[in-house]
Amino acid sequence: ESFGSGGSDVYLIKTDANGNVEWTSYYGLLYNEYSNSVQQTPDSGYIIAGRLNSFGNGGYDIFVMKFDLGGNPLWGKFIGDSLWNVGNSMVQTADGGYIIAGSTMHSTLTLDIFLVKIDTNGDTIWAVSIGGTSWEVADEVKRTLDGGLIISGTALSAAESCELLLAKTDSLGNLQWSRRHGYDGWDEGHSVEVLSDGGYLLVGESESLAGSGFDVYLSRTYPNGFPLWSKLFGGSDHDYGYSAKITSDGGYIITGKTKSYGNGLHDVYIIKTEPDLGVEEYPCHNPSIYLLKVAPNPFVSSTTIRLSGLGHRADPSTNSGKGRIELEIFDITGRRVRQFTLHPSSFTLEVTWDGRDKSGNSLPSGVYYVKLKAESNSLTRKIMKIR
Repeated sequence: ESFGSGGSDVYLIKTDANGNVEWTSYYGLLYNEYSNSVQQTPDSGYIIAGRLNSFGNGGYDIFVMKFDLGGNPLWGKFIGDSLWNVGNSMVQTADGGYIIAGSTMHSTLTLDIFLVKIDTNGDTIWAVSIGGTSWEVADEVKRTLDGGLIISGTALSAAESCELLLAKTDSLGNLQWSRRHGYDGWDEGHSVEVLSDGGYLLVGESESLAGSGFDVYLSRTYPNGFPLWSKLFGGSDHDYGYSAKITSDGGYIITGKTKSYGNGLHDVYIIKTEPDLGVEEYPCHNPSIYLLKVAPNPFVSSTTIRLSGLGHRADPSTNSGKGRIELEIFDITGRRVRQFTLHPSSFTLEVTWDGRDKSGNSLPSGVYYVKLKAESNSLTRKIMKIR
């Protein structure tokens, strides 16, 4: 609203790698235009998707606009009918076109997820609405490992509250499954990431377990969309999660806004989590019994895992399993890459690990975890393999 034609105008800003502004571009007509998503195009230009009510079919229409490398407008298209149509997210497809995800309103004033496929000129190839008898909206769309689409958003529940929504379609927008996430109160989903194991990372906010206000909601799912785990982050006031990415150490970085912390009103909220193991990280039930050391750590070619036990002996001639110790090594995704089974006959034992998996293949550099299991005790240590 600082520049342009009045009302809200599209605002495009190009920066260098350090965030210094190289150029700005804005575009608007008589009333309001909003840009919600931007992609760089193969010709080094840019394409945006959002909504406008300056002209078109009435109400709000999805607005698509192409800019050249310098931010000069090349063309604009609008998609919609006489009611409410919004484009919230856009992803490029393998054929050079784009999928826009948002919402569309029906005559019953209910909202459905709206998927639109456009070509490189912004012309519509197909459009699909997905929803039930209430309302569902899409906040983000990503391409999946099988070439389909995964959509995150929000859906109205039977209790007239909201739930986080995760929906999977094929490449033509045909619904394959949809899952509801969250708890018993008001929950909203915003962003989704596709993980290397075929699962998904869903982020939003939930007020169900917060006690007062919303908490950031983070969930990792199986490939079928059902939750593997979910976590809440926040304080005593309102906290929201808008985007999450996986980090190089296997953890997650979340951005959003917070009123629980900071200088008052809403502040930027950044959360970094530990690596997601897929294995339990808990200390030995009786830490005085075992001492687990790894050296050198980090290591290049090999490391020694040394276990010391006080008052623990076993008869190696027995097959009963009593006193047997299991040492398992996991990568950061929770995949077990190596296992050692030991029958100690002394207070101290060692195992040398050469950084290879059970098939003898050299594993890549990164973070690994060694887990001790001995009778009712368990203990985990981090190992770093470097080049």
